Amino acid sequence: MQEFIYFIFSVLFYGVLGYTHSAKNGDIQIKFGLIKEDEFYRCYVYSETTHIPLILKDNDPDFKFGYTLEYPDDRVFSSFFALSLPKPPKRISGSLAEAERRDNGRTLISAPELYAGETCGAFSFDEGDPIGKWKVDIYVNNALRRSIPFIVIPPAKIRYSA
Repeated sequence: MQEFIYFIFSVLFYGVLGYTHSAKNGDIQIKFGLIKEDEFYRCYVYSETTHIPLILKDNDPDFKFGYTLEYPDDRVFSSFFALSLPKPPKRISGSLAEAERRDNGRTLISAPELYAGETCGAFSFDEGDPIGKWKVDIYVNNALRRSIPFIVIPPAKIRYSA
């Protein structure tokens, strides 16, 4: 129970005490952290943090992390990301299965796509994903707009007592 309380405290602590990673880059807003979907299936960052617990999607299919990118108007733009890991993942699934691989499989690069007004880069963990220092580089119209280093930490162990 203490580990669970520590996990909740650390997520709130990092979000409240300035470990936020929202930024205005010109007229674009980029946020990074833990992600949820609203009733219209739009992503939003509900906790800005750079400490992401490695919670497997097999254990919690709703757990996601990543970034949102938004313009105040509905302008059309292209975007892609490069996700760098400390070592290659054992399994790549979802939309990342189509990603270009570089650095002996440590860097995954998405294909550029067109968006209107906003986009979301939401990720989840598979068995074998490494803990440690990761980074996501976010490109808009072929220009690097933001580089976000983050740490993937082991999940808190939850013990239940009878």
